[in-house]
Amino acid sequence: MKKIKVMLVIPSLHIGGSERKIVDLAKHLNKDLFDVIVCCVTEGGELKQELANSGIKVYICNKKSKLDLFVIKRIANILKKEQVDILHTFVSTSKVWGRFAGILAKTKVIISTEESLYQPSKPLLLLEKLLAKKTDIIIANSYETMRSVQKYTKLPEEKYQVIYNGIDLAKYLNVSIDFAEKRKSLNINPNDLVITNIARFDVRKGHKFLVEAFYQFLQYIENANIDLSCKLLLVGDGQEINNIKKLVTELGMTDKVIFTGFRQDVNELLRISDIFALPSLEEGFGNVLVEAMISQVFTIATNTGGIKEIIKHEENGLLVDKGSSEAIFNAFVYSINHPDKVLQMRKQAFEDAQKFNLDTIIKEYEDLYRSIYNRKVKK
Repeated sequence: MKKIKVMLVIPSLHIGGSERKIVDLAKHLNKDLFDVIVCCVTEGGELKQELANSGIKVYICNKKSKLDLFVIKRIANILKKEQVDILHTFVSTSKVWGRFAGILAKTKVIISTEESLYQPSKPLLLLEKLLAKKTDIIIANSYETMRSVQKYTKLPEEKYQVIYNGIDLAKYLNVSIDFAEKRKSLNINPNDLVITNIARFDVRKGHKFLVEAFYQFLQYIENANIDLSCKLLLVGDGQEINNIKKLVTELGMTDKVIFTGFRQDVNELLRISDIFALPSLEEGFGNVLVEAMISQVFTIATNTGGIKEIIKHEENGLLVDKGSSEAIFNAFVYSINHPDKVLQMRKQAFEDAQKFNLDTIIKEYEDLYRSIYNRKVKK
């Protein structure tokens, strides 16, 4: 039986959520059914070698500038040379260049993935509306994302399919560390209550509200004479980090807040955490929530976007209003005053996280690819 050739298109393979999704998809699709290649529109990145080690061909198109229209021709040439059956585009303008190339190369099936709740800027919006009509299926990473995209594409629901992000659960289940030593390496004591956030430092991630809530929480503990030492562990990097560091200094919490920068060992950091907090103002899905849930860390997150499809309030975690440090603070207080309920929610979260198992999600992609390919070939 002829294998279906799939080309995944993304700007680069630098470390990130979408890039990780691409690598997982390329590596885990059934090799008896699919032949997968990856095309980076701009440049390679740290994850390129992981694909190479798995025998997956990676093309780099070296887009020179924002308006390097020649990249469309370069992608189209790859599609023709490789005789690609399914073109699947991801992230920002690579979805635009990739789909134009697919149309130029007359690729049988064109698929695009949407992960953002934000409407594109006006020039890009016009292109997105045009290309959406030429796209066979638009995959959204949550129902909230699907509804957001529908508002500006004005396309019927049958044009969309929701496939949640898949998580390699084994990475978070099979963690063997020396708890005390790991904490010590981060200047955290064995008995400290550790509140962790793992996210890119961006205004939309809501770090400001988390830091303010943590300050209120420390004040509450002190005023109530509670014998509890707390640390806030902020994992990640990004353009907003200096503003958050400045806020921490102004609030006099430099000895209580730990900035780790980018880390590869998030599975281990979750294991030494007591609470995971995600204060995002917008979130298409939230992979890190599932990672925290499978690590059995009590989870607090804002009631926005695709988060609502992962966290069920007071069942497997707590949902709070976005943009409210007071709401996050109240959730922290709840967590120390209701240990039995927290334990129950942690157990439920662990069970609920299983449905985001990478193997299950990969099967959904395989079924979609085969279904739409067979439908288009028969036309």
